[in-house]
Amino acid sequence: MSAEKQLLKATIGEPDIEKAEYEIREPTEEELNEVIQHKIEEDGLSHEEAKKHVESFYYAVFPDYITGCPGYAGKVLVEIGTTGPGFLYIYTWDRGEIQRRNQAPEMRQ
Repeated sequence: MSAEKQLLKATIGEPDIEKAEYEIREPTEEELNEVIQHKIEEDGLSHEEAKKHVESFYYAVFPDYITGCPGYAGKVLVEIGTTGPGFLYIYTWDRGEIQRRNQAPEMRQ
């Protein structure tokens, strides 16, 4: 068992919890440009406004995300706004086209 998994188990306090294996990385310039274009086309922002958003927000990419049941398998990009962690968007790709996903209704409070 890796030191990282041992630390996770010690932190959680449950000796038999296994952390999912996944990769997380920063977005590429191409991915950020796709987000900018999406903000222009879907949100009606100017190129300057969309670029400013992308330059100030936080991003993480999960390149090989797979749901636990039939559904989605592929890249997921998480965007967190600077107003707070509650202001976030999830982007996926369908047939090479970026799409912003809505939060599942059962997850909304």
